[in-house]
Amino acid sequence: MPQTTRASQGFDALQALQDSRSSQASQRSRHSHVSASFCTPVHRAFRLVAPAQRQLTTLESHSLDALCVRLSTLRSAHDRLHGLQHMLQAIADTAANDNDNVNDTDTEAPNDNTANAYASNAATISPSTAAAAVAADIAAAAAALRDAMRYVCEYTALKLVYQRLRHSLLLGLYLPSVSDARLAVSLRDLDLELGVVFHAVPSAEARVQLVSQVLKAVVEAMETVLTDPARAVSTDDIGKIEADIALLCAFFDAEGSGVPKQTVDALVSPLRALLPFLDVSSDDLAAAWQEASSRGTCGGGGGGCDTGGGRGGGGS
Repeated sequence: MPQTTRASQGFDALQALQDSRSSQASQRSRHSHVSASFCTPVHRAFRLVAPAQRQLTTLESHSLDALCVRLSTLRSAHDRLHGLQHMLQAIADTAANDNDNVNDTDTEAPNDNTANAYASNAATISPSTAAAAVAADIAAAAAALRDAMRYVCEYTALKLVYQRLRHSLLLGLYLPSVSDARLAVSLRDLDLELGVVFHAVPSAEARVQLVSQVLKAVVEAMETVLTDPARAVSTDDIGKIEADIALLCAFFDAEGSGVPKQTVDALVSPLRALLPFLDVSSDDLAAAWQEASSRGTCGGGGGGCDTGGGRGGGGS
């Protein structure tokens, strides 16, 4: 397959990923009422770039233990609300059955005034009606707790990757060359950090949610690394990077006991989409960018894409 065609397909794949991320961001904005100001600004700042000192200070302001306690507390509250919701539903079902039994055993019709008063009181104090109203409030509270858990997981993942693993991952990975600093070193450091997290978060569901966000943060950090002009990546390194991506997937899949494989594959897809670009020369990459621009599928819109100063890739 010609290199220009491969790069064009890569542009299309990255555009689809960008559209998907924009859609997810739009959905999240509808839940901005949740109190999570301590993490949302940081998430926006760290999507694809290494944090500056100010953001690092923000990440350091919350200890890992405190974040784990917060996540466990939110998960416990969510589980208790879930149990309460089931209990209220059982009460409503029992009350509805009791009302049906009472209606079946009524043998004498009350006068009109008594019937109207009974109907009014029944509508006001019906256990099933009250239970339904409370259940709606509980559902809204549970949704807010889920949003808060997601925000805490995102923040904790950013802290692990951009602060705790900053030197081995962001600053050290693939430097001075791909062969000299492979991903396995960063994953060993991450394994130690996750061991601490697992002991502090007893809920299996919360752990999977947190580790999924950690994988997402690692992928975004690796995107930054692979697109960094300071990294000298040649065509001979593509196979090594592919092997590192496979190692990353195996690490988080954990032989079926970690993050679901389908989720792992979806989160790692941006890295795989970058590989065709690393195997294309600057001239071919610029030509593909111009072609994508003319079709309106590159990030810069139609026309006017800068074709100069591309990074040196492999091939000719």
